[in-house]
Order: sequence, then structure tokens, then C-alpha cells
Amino acid sequence: MQVILIGRGTEPVPGQVVFNSRGVSAQHAKAVIDPAKNTIVLEDLGSTNGTFVNGFRIKRKSISHNDIILLADQRLNLQQIFDAARTTRENPNDYSVEFAKLQGVWDNYQLLLKQARSNNGMDSFMTVCLIVAPALLLGPIAGVVVGTAAGLGGGAMLGSSIGMAARELFTKNKSSKTQNLVTEIENDFKIHYVCPKCSRSLYGFPYEYYKKQKRCVQCSAIWIKS
Repeated sequence: MQVILIGRGTEPVPGQVVFNSRGVSAQHAKAVIDPAKNTIVLEDLGSTNGTFVNGFRIKRKSISHNDIILLADQRLNLQQIFDAARTTRENPNDYSVEFAKLQGVWDNYQLLLKQARSNNGMDSFMTVCLIVAPALLLGPIAGVVVGTAAGLGGGAMLGSSIGMAARELFTKNKSSKTQNLVTEIENDFKIHYVCPKCSRSLYGFPYEYYKKQKRCVQCSAIWIKS
């Protein structure tokens, strides 16, 4: 494990994240990096103005690249923590800690895609239950209102037409919404699934593929230590 101190200062300090802000306490917080568990835990050290994650004041919390982190009025991101951690390493080209976080990025991406597509299937089922079926039942009633015994048959046809039209319209809308959601997930994934040193896109191949490579072919950053 590696501990990165975070606080107020005017000059860079190896192994620390420094903010030149009066709102940040001298020893405001610390980040504990655990490569074995692939986690980063942020802990407030009794600061005056607090440490916030996604709008909530915290004492101790595991953080990820998606979190919005504030120390008083100062924004903190994982890259600042990684940069501070690297200043204490024997090899400055060692990006193994940062690369390990991409496992979570990849796994989260796969999970979000699965949920997006699964929800679309459930929505289609609910369409049949909530729109198509009632339309089929109300069709004959509409025929009675129109008037004749023949209208009953016409009402059934009307109900069937309404149900088919509603299902087609709803399915098209859900398909479009699902595609938009998938596009958003893809775009966010592409932003974060990059080499931690040179930002080369790793999109297109799973984490395990790059893990076997051990180094970035573009910048030679060390991803996996031998």
C-alpha cells in the first residue's frame, strides 16, 4: 500500500498533492492506494472545511475515476494522486498502479452495456403488458360505441391495429433510447480506457489482452511489473 498526503502548500512535495488554497487544511486528507485490491481509499484528516465526494461530506470512502472530489473549494482527481505516487517510485516509468485501475474501467463498461441492453428487453415486455394488451381489450368497446354488431368485429380489428401501432412506435423509441445510452457508455469508456502515460486509446481489446503485453507499445510505460 502507498499513502499520499493531501494538504495546503506553496511548493510541490514528493509523495503529496499540494493545493495553494486557504480553504484547504495543512494536512487535509490522505489517499491510500492498495494495488493488491485495486482500490484507492480517501480519508479526511479532520479538516476544517471538509472533504466531499459527489456532494457528500465524507470521513473515509473508496473513490474511482467517476467521482467528483472536492477538498473545500478545490477539485481533486485521481491523476493528481497517481502523479504524486509516482514521484516516490524507483522507476518513474512505472505506471502499474494506474494501469491496474483500468481493470475496473473495463469491468464497469461491460456491466453497463449488459444492463442497458437488458433494460431494453424488459421495456419491450412491459410495452406488451401496459399498452398492447389494454388496446386489444378496449378495441371491442370502441366498436360498441361506434354502434352496430358489426362494429364489434371492427372494434377488435381496431384494437389489434392500435396495439400493433403502439408496440411498433414504443419499440422504435426504446431502440433509439437504448442506442443513445450505449453511445454515451461507449464515449465515457473511450475517455478513460487509455494508456495512463501517453493517453493512447486502448479501445477495442479487453483488459487481459493489454495485461499480457506488460508495456505500452507507444510510450513504453510499464503496465505490469515483471
